Amino acid sequence: MKEKKKTNIKIILIKTIRILVISYLTILIFLFFKQKDMIYYPNYPEASSFYDCSNFKTDEQKEYNWTRFYEKKWTNNNLVIFFHWNAGSACSRYEMKNILEKSWNNFVFVEYYWYSDLSNNKPWIDKILQDSLNIWEYIKSKEFENIYIIWRSVWTWPASYYTENFKTDKILLISPYTQLYKVASDKYPFFPIKLLFSENYNSEEYLKRYKWELLIIHWNNDKVVPFFLGKELYDWINTDKKEFFEINNWNHNDILYYEGISEKIIKFLN
Repeated sequence: MKEKKKTNIKIILIKTIRILVISYLTILIFLFFKQKDMIYYPNYPEASSFYDCSNFKTDEQKEYNWTRFYEKKWTNNNLVIFFHWNAGSACSRYEMKNILEKSWNNFVFVEYYWYSDLSNNKPWIDKILQDSLNIWEYIKSKEFENIYIIWRSVWTWPASYYTENFKTDKILLISPYTQLYKVASDKYPFFPIKLLFSENYNSEEYLKRYKWELLIIHWNNDKVVPFFLGKELYDWINTDKKEFFEINNWNHNDILYYEGISEKIIKFLN
């Protein structure tokens, strides 16, 4: 009787382990094939069609080599290039538009490949890099005296690629990270995310040689991009012209509404 009981327990354990292993492998497969859906949100509810944007005038809607962007011109000789964050579209980033208008700098709002076209297509890394290259091709003949880059969250890496390859006098990073797989690993610590990632953006690689002015803004309890990754990136960048601005008791999505943040950004840009 005891032997039979032991045998039953052994069978139950084997079946349980088998179920757990199969479940774990199923989740791994799911994470691998669905990673783009979990990274990119081009059709977030607030997204709108690029050419149906009330926040920018018709003559401010531009396209160059299939890269779309909004351009606002002032009389000074500085240009701010803004790479908006993940969810939604460049059109919906009116809070940053309001801040930049107060700074009196010319600015470009870059739209990413397959964003704001209201389709079910997904972006991919090569096309997003091409957007950065096209923007540079467009502005290089404009002879701006200073070029500043602003980017946020997931799009830290494509913009850092830009700073590595093209003239950049100041960069502002909002909720940045070192490598994208670390953001995912923080959320899924029991899975080998680094091995699964095909879209691993590596900001460290392109920012390690940056030597000019830098401002990083990060909420210390960020639930989307962990605060410690912003600090890691700050420590990694080897320039003595850098500042880390820590925000308390706020949230990732509303960081631009934090009291005094617009003044902080405008002061940095001017």
